[in-house]
Amino acid sequence: MNRIGWRAAPVKVGVEVELPVAAEADGRSLAVPGAFGHLLSGVGAGDAPVSALMLGGALIGLRDPSGVISVDNGFNNLEASLGPEPDLPALDASAATALERIGAAVAAEGGMLVNLAEHPFQATDAGFYARTRAPKPVYDYWNQTRGWVHASGIDAKAHNSPSTDVEIARGADAVNIVLGFSAAFIALFANSPFENGAATGFKENRLTLWPRMCGTAHAARDRICFQPPAQPFNGLGAYLRWALGMDAPVPALPFGPADLAPTSKIGGLVEINGTPSLRQFLTRRQGWAGRLYGDSGAEVMVTPTAGHFAAMQSSNFLDARLRFTFSPDHMPDPADLVAAIDDDDAIAALMGACTRAVYLEGRAPGANLPDRDLIDRAGPAVAGSVVNAAGALQKGLLANPDRALAAIDRHGWGRLMALRTAAIRDAMAAEVDGLTAAALAAELVEIAAGGLDAADQRFLAYPDHVCRTGQSGADRAIAMVEAGHGSMARRLRALVAARRHVPVSLGGGALSSYPASVRDLPASCAPAHCSMVR
Repeated sequence: MNRIGWRAAPVKVGVEVELPVAAEADGRSLAVPGAFGHLLSGVGAGDAPVSALMLGGALIGLRDPSGVISVDNGFNNLEASLGPEPDLPALDASAATALERIGAAVAAEGGMLVNLAEHPFQATDAGFYARTRAPKPVYDYWNQTRGWVHASGIDAKAHNSPSTDVEIARGADAVNIVLGFSAAFIALFANSPFENGAATGFKENRLTLWPRMCGTAHAARDRICFQPPAQPFNGLGAYLRWALGMDAPVPALPFGPADLAPTSKIGGLVEINGTPSLRQFLTRRQGWAGRLYGDSGAEVMVTPTAGHFAAMQSSNFLDARLRFTFSPDHMPDPADLVAAIDDDDAIAALMGACTRAVYLEGRAPGANLPDRDLIDRAGPAVAGSVVNAAGALQKGLLANPDRALAAIDRHGWGRLMALRTAAIRDAMAAEVDGLTAAALAAELVEIAAGGLDAADQRFLAYPDHVCRTGQSGADRAIAMVEAGHGSMARRLRALVAARRHVPVSLGGGALSSYPASVRDLPASCAPAHCSMVR
């Protein structure tokens, strides 16, 4: 693995927090499309300007200076995409404010946010899927054309995805580092041991999603787009060629002036005639004929741009992905991108000159939120750190690249990837060839602490607690259900009720709209009521 340099500069951070919603009355998984109307009308909001996000005439989210609050795959799973912020305390203040606003809007719909990475007893039949899923055209395309089973994730399988500013030239190293420690991230944040009313045998059942959703897809690339590489990526070009599917048949591409963004999940799609590879598509200057996906099926001409290159960056589901945004004033020629992508130095130089943001997106940590049980067991400082704990680990790990890469070399890539698989089942108890997830997690915390200042180190309180106790969110959930009374259905309803989100953070401020039982927490652990700055 490449060890050439690493910039010493201020590192911005962000987070995408996915938020499962359950009905307050009976704990069932609850779709809350009306929550966005409450948010837009100012529920829990300050003075920051807010704009609506619409799709097909439906309100699906909003944008404000802090970022975006929207729907993930279904209206029972909301998400707050926040940042970038200059440091973790600033991001934590933004997250606390966003979660308070979302919690109030969800409560107005009879719901609550819950600290689980998957709803434990929602049956996901066709009717529930049709009523709950977000109206994004790409989901129809996945199901109907590519042979995916998008319904596999409709029971609010949710993650907490930290983002860390990285240098494009070191992008492949950053991916390798976070992938190498996937087993530790999975073990520390495992939080989904139940599905459809029963124990699954997996402490992070959420991560069984990808093979279930894509494993029987028609296209060969789709069937491997979630599988970690057999070896670390050998340079930026190697990573980008794989991550974007440069030599695979190009899938449907975003179509329309607002859709050439780093994601193709929202907006119109066009299928290119002749199914060229992405490499072939980008190099034909005269453009391609295509057909709009959907009811109209209209024929259109598509001229390749760098936006199409960028749109493919999220077409894989690895535990770590490099994300980038081209500067509108310095959009590269798509043919130049293709010419450079087989040379690490050339593609790094070209993208370095043309990108305005590059960051590492971590996807292994399951969704975790503060709840009453965690506060009682570990105290408000631990509970208050949980939302940005994965971000602290990732930031500190990437700030200590030599130690991180040396640890990966020492443990061996193959063993680490096998441990990742074991951690999905056993979390902290996972072991492969003498290496335990608990030991790797402790090493992760130690390396990360060395890359953080004192203000950021506070956010390691939750992973440190899990290392000391061996108890992830999944372990706590299993213990509660096993100690419960009555039928499994009754026990799982009690689990959802007990996992109600309690708005506690490290940001400071005062609680206002939540139950009296949590208002006696120290002020230093209450959510901050501040304007969020993007």
